[in-house]
Formats: sequence, structure tokens, C-alpha cells
Amino acid sequence: MLDKLSPLAIDTVSKIRHLRISRPWISLRLPDDFETQDDSDPDDDFAPGDAKTYYLAAIFKLLPGLQLDRLTLFGVPDGYTNYRTFHSLAMDGSGWKTLRFIGYSPATLGLPLDYDDASRALRWKRGWQAVVEGRDGVTSKPTVTAYHVKDPSLPGPILDAGNRVRYGQVPPDGQKLRPEVPSKYADHPRPKREVMIIVKRGDGVAYQEKKGSPLIFSDIRRNFDGVDTWRELRPRCPYVPDHESKDENRDEDKDESRLPGGADPAEADVYENVDEYDWTPAQIYSPGTYP
Repeated sequence: MLDKLSPLAIDTVSKIRHLRISRPWISLRLPDDFETQDDSDPDDDFAPGDAKTYYLAAIFKLLPGLQLDRLTLFGVPDGYTNYRTFHSLAMDGSGWKTLRFIGYSPATLGLPLDYDDASRALRWKRGWQAVVEGRDGVTSKPTVTAYHVKDPSLPGPILDAGNRVRYGQVPPDGQKLRPEVPSKYADHPRPKREVMIIVKRGDGVAYQEKKGSPLIFSDIRRNFDGVDTWRELRPRCPYVPDHESKDENRDEDKDESRLPGGADPAEADVYENVDEYDWTPAQIYSPGTYP
């Protein structure tokens, strides 16, 4: 994404309205002059030359001009990565008006596994609702809504408004939810039960990414002095393979890019409609658990 969008003029980037992403992090090699800042990630234990993982809110800071109407993000098997991604977008993320965060299973997004657990779902929702209201103000009416799918056997079900309900609600006319549907990957340990969190920024809130904007928590620019865009950073800091990233929540002995049968991950999605999608093994299985 960064290599595709960063060569574009800011005026062109600002005209992009819809974007969907299935890999919400990037690992970068820290520079030789790296020093941990007092207000950076308290979990940091890094040294110059280490590989560090950054999440989507920080990545978007390298794309000034971005002002999406809608960002669609697909979760990964690692709940920690999903939490860090969603937390950073809700707390500090800019560049989007509406966020759709789609998960293969409720567990990967921290939602209750029981659809009827309304009290826990409401506590979860109220917590994030308070976060966005703290950012945008109550009077601007930002919203956070969590949905679960009614019939998981349908393709791309959660994006069909007629096939989803809010957590804590039951299907109309006394219908019962369809039973859990196993993944098409037979050995997958989780049933397919899609969930979606929709976050809408408040009315009249400025959400465009600005060049030189204030630093946020765990900001890439904090660790690379004088850098405001990916075009400036790319020559100084190559990508780092995930298995080399120094992150206690990733298994350094596993290669997250390996798919069943040893196939390489696809370079891009293939679809005819923007809301058409399919779950890949890398989005379902934890590292090292592919069949």
C-alpha cells in the first residue's frame, strides 16, 4: 500500500475515498541513532538495528492528504495485533471517516463468543464509544457499533445488511441463529462466525491526515527524525520479514507468510465488486498452525 500510494501527489491521495486492507502492520529496522522516548510505547525494549512493528494509525501518518470516506480492515488470527490496530485507530487514527473492522471470529476482536451475551457486548461497546466521544465530542455524535452475522454459510455475509444484527439482539420473527459453520480449511480450530465493528467519526470532525501533524503513540516518525512521508523513509529503512520482528507476541521461529502447501501469499485480492472478499489461510490461521 505504501509503495503504491506514496508516489502520488497529496492532492491525488486526498481524492481516494475507499480502501480495504488485510495486513495492518509493518516491521521496520530501527536506525543507528534510535533512542527510546519517554512518551513512546512503554513495552518497548528495542535497540538500534532491531526490527519494530508499527500499526495502521502510525502507517497512515506517512500518507499525508489521506481522507477516506470508508476504510475496510480485515482482522488477523492474532488478537493482540487486532487490538493494537483497532485501539490505535480509535484513539489516534486519522485519514478515514468510517471504519469497518471485520473479523473471522468474535474471539479475534475481543467480542463475546455468545451472541446473546448482551451485557458484556454493551460494556465493550460503551468503552469504545467513550473513546471516540472523547476525541470528537459527544455533540458531534460519533458512533461505535458491533454486529454479528446471522447466516455464516453465505459468501461475504457480514456486509449484507440483511444478514447481520447488532450484538445483544435476536433475529426477528423468533428465528434462531444458524449453527456455526466450520472453515473450508478442514483443520481450522475456529468456526467461521464473522463479526464487524463500525466506527463513525463525529459530524464536522476534521479527519484528513496532515503532513507534520502531531506525533501519536508509537509513531513511526518519532523513531526516524526528519521523516514525514514514506517516500522519505523508504530509502533509509527496508521492510523486515515478520519472523525477524522483535515482538514478544510473534513467534520468531515461524514464518507468517507460509501458506498451506508452501504457496506464497497472493500479491493482491481478485474481485469484481468492492465488497466481495474471501478469507485466506494467512487471515485465519495463527503462525505455524497451517495444515
